[in-house]
Amino acid sequence: MHKLKRVQRAVNPRHLTKAFGTRRMIKNFADQLGLVYFGGVDQSSDEHRLVRGITTSNTHRDDHYCVGTFHNYDVALVVRRDGLSYPDKRVKHHEWTILTVDLHTSREVPHIFIAHAKTRELLLAKYSHLVPLMIGYGQPGQQDFWSKYSVLAKLEQFVTVENMLSSEILTAIGTSFGDLAVELHENTIYLYLAKEYPTKVELETMLKNGIWLAERIDQLAQEVLNN
Repeated sequence: MHKLKRVQRAVNPRHLTKAFGTRRMIKNFADQLGLVYFGGVDQSSDEHRLVRGITTSNTHRDDHYCVGTFHNYDVALVVRRDGLSYPDKRVKHHEWTILTVDLHTSREVPHIFIAHAKTRELLLAKYSHLVPLMIGYGQPGQQDFWSKYSVLAKLEQFVTVENMLSSEILTAIGTSFGDLAVELHENTIYLYLAKEYPTKVELETMLKNGIWLAERIDQLAQEVLNN
């Protein structure tokens, strides 16, 4: 049933019009930034680096794949589609626009997922080993963050996570990241926008926020993770 819906959707004229416009916009966006645009890529191919994170699976489909360097950080951009099975046996179709930024620090950063309200349900199907951590809850300026986001990580890493996610970072995510979810995994930052047809403004926001967050995490990593 999921495959049939995917085929029907692929030949829908409205989808085709949006898909063409999105392809042209992302390709122009990549060209302006000096990124290399590959379009659709096969996850089983060794010709490109797989974008991992919470959305990776054996069935996902990637399009508009771009890679390059921006402000001295290695970045990648992709639009991903997949059907996920949930614990209650539902299969739900998802689309994400994903931007990744590789950190510079050589220290191992803990696995953290900062879940926006729109992506909390996804956690039921993926990251059961991570638990909610109320780090710095109630600090001034963080009302916007805690009204929209949850922080999930391993309980035994509570102190490290609390030290790495400074009040500045939580406040900025709550006020400036819009609907983006954030993941730190294997020293890569993942920004997730739950949209298949992103706008140029949204891509610019993702890139700006991703680079800013990478700079802050790199600044904190040496001090926090050396302790």
